Amino acid sequence: MNIFILFITICILTTPSVVQSATCGLDQSYHTAIATWYPGDYQGACGFGPLFGSTGPHTPYITALSASWFDASTQCGVCFELTSPYTNKTITVVATDNCPDCPEEHHFDLSKDAFAQMADPSLGRLNNITWRQVACGNIGSLGISLVKGSNQYWVGYVIYNSYVGISKVEEQLNGTTEWVNVPRAPYNYFESKVNHKDQPYNVRITSILGEQITYQVQKAEPSNLLVKSQFSADGCAAGKLLIMASGANHSITVQIIPLIGLIITCTMMLL
Repeated sequence: MNIFILFITICILTTPSVVQSATCGLDQSYHTAIATWYPGDYQGACGFGPLFGSTGPHTPYITALSASWFDASTQCGVCFELTSPYTNKTITVVATDNCPDCPEEHHFDLSKDAFAQMADPSLGRLNNITWRQVACGNIGSLGISLVKGSNQYWVGYVIYNSYVGISKVEEQLNGTTEWVNVPRAPYNYFESKVNHKDQPYNVRITSILGEQITYQVQKAEPSNLLVKSQFSADGCAAGKLLIMASGANHSITVQIIPLIGLIITCTMMLL
């Protein structure tokens, strides 16, 4: 009996819940948009690399955004909740790419896997997809990538695995008190061209909600750094990305199911 209670308790505690309050700083109102899909390896303009690589989103559900919406990479890593009137399914996608040929202001150019949840891919284009911006609710720790070619005189940062979008990256060089803004390029690199001769130094990341996380970089060289921290986005509704270890076989991925169904499943395993 004690084992049964413990098992059910674990099942309950590991079931994700979404709480939203009026204090959220994101615009989480619902809108409608166009959705299409495109083929490829989905290594998009945001510089995250392969979908299932060390700095990738680890989900097959990604989207490119129309150029005006993409806004020179400011939407990179932002999550959106999409609901289809064709299948009545709701999924969460993460922005990883730019769609310069998408004319509408709000246009999702989805991966084929994401589009297939919305409708049959043979349709090609969908109208009146309902969407809202959400926090990326199940992505682990924030990461900082010092990209290939980073050195004492030039460092390119890509911020990945962020709960919400990134608005600013700053550096505080060793022996100084001033925080210096690091400009963001249209391909989502935050590029620093100062001399990092005195190391370690500090990097401060600010989210679109104004939260800040500071990390000490030991050396200006290519590396992927897990910050072991994450933005909170208090009060914001969070979507749940379909997180996978690899893209080889989507069918083996464990899906999130409702609490009652999870308890029933756990109970049946003990019978």
